[in-house]
Amino acid sequence: MISSFHNRFLEHLTMYRAKEKYLLAASILSYYLYDPGSLLANITRRKLKLSRVSNVDEGFRILMNLSLNASFRSEMSSVFLEVISKTEVVSELINLARDGAIKIILNALEDYYSENKGNPALNYALNEIRRIVKTNKISIKHFKPTKLKAIITMIFTSPTHPATILGKIGTSLGRHEIGAELWEIDLKEEVLKDVEFLIYALDASEISEDIISNLLNKSKIVLLLYDKPFSRHYRGIENFFLIFRNYLSRAICLGIYTDDPDALDVPREILEKFPETNMYSSNKINDLLYNSTVSLLKYLEKKK
Repeated sequence: MISSFHNRFLEHLTMYRAKEKYLLAASILSYYLYDPGSLLANITRRKLKLSRVSNVDEGFRILMNLSLNASFRSEMSSVFLEVISKTEVVSELINLARDGAIKIILNALEDYYSENKGNPALNYALNEIRRIVKTNKISIKHFKPTKLKAIITMIFTSPTHPATILGKIGTSLGRHEIGAELWEIDLKEEVLKDVEFLIYALDASEISEDIISNLLNKSKIVLLLYDKPFSRHYRGIENFFLIFRNYLSRAICLGIYTDDPDALDVPREILEKFPETNMYSSNKINDLLYNSTVSLLKYLEKKK
């Protein structure tokens, strides 16, 4: 039963940051990628063109990764709007809202409703969620790091881009001998205040692919400052993934900073080449650093 995975869904919704509608869809549909026997699970996997996964966390990661593809985002949303007609799904959404995910679920359903006002099942679910009074503060205190240091490789092609984004949350330490600009990030945000980020910001238009490859080989977290100059330099974001495929596949987390995440469209066949990497996109650098921290912590937890 879907309710058996309540705690996994709650963790997905309260420990990661992304556009709520895709976060919610990926979390709930992760169950149907895992469920071995139901007709709805088989239909869901067939429509999304995905195989059965070994657990819901794997399903969640795959769905979030593939949501970087515009066509898949649309299909995932469509399938989610079908499964929300199931009583067990609405009941689980209500329980998740009561346990702390009210804001994420409410924002997600309102976003879907703005585009699908004629969907009676969605309307019913949204009305049920609106009746719930928020009682718990969302937090990840049980996952809060202590004195964690993370090294990040950031790649860009617009010279002013890093300073514009990182200048508000960090301090430039000058240039490294390899040509990268070093940034020290010390966030004041509660869940990240004990995390120190050292970012190697690389201008791909000036630094060789060999140097970029060398840093990617050493880094578990990669951030891309994706814009038109970046796309022009690599002749499409898909070429960047292909050039550095062997190194990116070793990363724990890859975040794509872009002004308009809804316009991002990474080819599905490219995304499927990185089954173990956690991928996210956002127009908020803090959200990408947050997701990177959670992904790194979960990786370290598995290594124990």
